[in-house]
Amino acid sequence: MLLVIDDEELIRESIQDILEMTGIQTLCAADGRAGLELFKAQRPDIQAILLDLAMPVMSGPETLSKIRELDPDINVILSSGYTEKETRSRLASDRGVIFLQKPYSIDILIDKVSKALQG
Repeated sequence: MLLVIDDEELIRESIQDILEMTGIQTLCAADGRAGLELFKAQRPDIQAILLDLAMPVMSGPETLSKIRELDPDINVILSSGYTEKETRSRLASDRGVIFLQKPYSIDILIDKVSKALQG
């Protein structure tokens, strides 16, 4: 199962619809705090996380840090409109994330998510 954490409702719903059509189960959260609560509650079922970089309430980097405290090995896809270089400069030392540049195609989304779910 994939946990999608993104503050834009249309993006969350679109990702969920696309992935569920390919057989990938998803859970969705509208911000980092809600995402962390879902992660804690559903941890045994969540295999990977798709996380937006820029969100209100709790930013992507803050959320990623909290996720790493709970599970340092969970696969995380970080989605951003910034370039990969700019995004990675905001993450301190976390090099274990998969980067997904916005805007992205359906094929790229499915490919990155499939890789993250497979480990």
